[in-house]
Amino acid sequence: LLLATLREVGAWRASVDVIGIGRGVVDRAAEVRREEVNAGRAPGWVVDGVNVGAAAEDGGTYENLRAERWWKVRERFEAGTIDIDPLDEDLAAELASIRFDRTSRGRLKIESKKEAMARGVRSPNRADALMLAPDVDVVTLSSIGNAAPVSVGEGESYWWRSWSG
Repeated sequence: LLLATLREVGAWRASVDVIGIGRGVVDRAAEVRREEVNAGRAPGWVVDGVNVGAAAEDGGTYENLRAERWWKVRERFEAGTIDIDPLDEDLAAELASIRFDRTSRGRLKIESKKEAMARGVRSPNRADALMLAPDVDVVTLSSIGNAAPVSVGEGESYWWRSWSG
C-alpha cells in the first residue's frame, strides 16, 4: 500500500515509524527496492525507518529523538520557515495538542501518546507526519516548494508531497 501510494501521489521519499507494525513496512520496502535494483530498475523512491524512541543527537537537551524532532518543528514555526495548509484544521488541532515537559535531568520530553489519550486526545497522526517528514531538520520548504504531510492508514507512514496552489 505504501509503495503504491508513493507512486500515485508522485512522492519520492517516505518516513515510517519503525516501532510496531512500521518495522514490517520498512522491511518490505527494502526487499522491493533490492528486487527493483537487482532487475536493473531505479526505484525512484526511498523509505526511511525512523525510531523516535532512539537517543537524540543532542542527548543533553532532549530525552529522545521524538522530543528533538518535535522541538525542531516548533523552532521552524517560530522562525517562519514552515507552513501548513490553512484549511487543514485537523493538523492545526493536532499540532496544538502536543505538550512538552522537562525530565528530572532537565531534558525536554514530549508527552507520550498514552498520556495524551488519558486526557482525551487522539493520536496525532497528521502532526506525526510533519514531525517524521524526511530531512525535517535540514530541509526548508523553500528548497522543496510547497509541501504537505500525508499519512496512510494506521501504519504511520509519512512523506512529503508537493502541491500547487
